[in-house]
Amino acid sequence: MATTSGTANPFSILFSGSKPRQKQLELATLMLQETLGPTKNETQAKLWAQLLPSCLTGSQYAQAFHHAALTVRAWPSIPDLLEPILEAEYADDWRWLMRGIERHGTRWVDREAVYGERWRKPGAGIDEWEPGKLVEESEAAPVIPARIADALRIAGGGTVLDGLALIANHPAAHPPRFGGDQLREKFQIEREFKAAWMAVRKRELREVRLE
Repeated sequence: MATTSGTANPFSILFSGSKPRQKQLELATLMLQETLGPTKNETQAKLWAQLLPSCLTGSQYAQAFHHAALTVRAWPSIPDLLEPILEAEYADDWRWLMRGIERHGTRWVDREAVYGERWRKPGAGIDEWEPGKLVEESEAAPVIPARIADALRIAGGGTVLDGLALIANHPAAHPPRFGGDQLREKFQIEREFKAAWMAVRKRELREVRLE
């Protein structure tokens, strides 16, 4: 969720300071009130500071408040403010998952080393081969982050591998094939995984508020 090119973000200064996060959120809410209209509501600012999860980064909040200041016509709700943050987080996790599948497949296995063709020295016997040059080193499959793993379990209705089996039908996860409505498959799979991911992320945010 990048700041609009060429547009300064005044909230970045606020969230890069040394004040506690809750105080930063209170001040940011007051600043947003001043941006959107003449009414200033300190009670609402204190309430937002208490309700907004402190686990999100200052950079995330700076961009979210800036986005609201530039785009909303009326006072936003808390979900309106958090939605761009969650969308950006989801996009990052989806890209990570699809890159991982590209490297390790939908079975999520280690990637073996890749070697060039074997060769024989001049005058060598027919069975005297030299090993090919190492082209690419082996790569262990990384641990799937807990949030993505939970989303895979929900989307797949069972284990992480069940979730990966669902993703295996995504057009980006397999070679091009004939037949079937791949656009519909892409839409349905992304919708199911995103719904599962959002459920997991919102649960995390609720749990943070209860700590």
